[in-house]
Amino acid sequence: MNEFLVQLNGCSGKNILVIAATNQPERIDPAVRRAGRLDKHIYVGPPDAEARKEMLALHLEGRPVAPDLDLSSLAADLEYYSASDLRFLVDQAARRALADDANITLDSFHTARSGITPSVRPEDEGMYRSIVQRGS
Repeated sequence: MNEFLVQLNGCSGKNILVIAATNQPERIDPAVRRAGRLDKHIYVGPPDAEARKEMLALHLEGRPVAPDLDLSSLAADLEYYSASDLRFLVDQAARRALADDANITLDSFHTARSGITPSVRPEDEGMYRSIVQRGS
């Protein structure tokens, strides 16, 4: 840890920008988070409904999708699902449809979703939002 902190301290003098990301900010040593090291904290939450819809559409490209699959309502129902959760959900729905020798439908997603919970829980969201966003 000490060597990491020494290297981190020397970055600004060498015009090096350090960007770090985590989904467990509470586990980062306070010595790393202090001003002068990681100055600005920015919360990036899970995708909103529009982004979820676009991600679902992207992951469904080239797959046999039922023409009546409403991605807008499906996306609206997937709050707190991360990008990787959505990819996994689409893959599972596709597997379900393949097993049934059918197109991917809303039922495929409902079946797949029964075993996939979102990575972000509402209480996690509150904790993440409580992170002080410093700097401008």
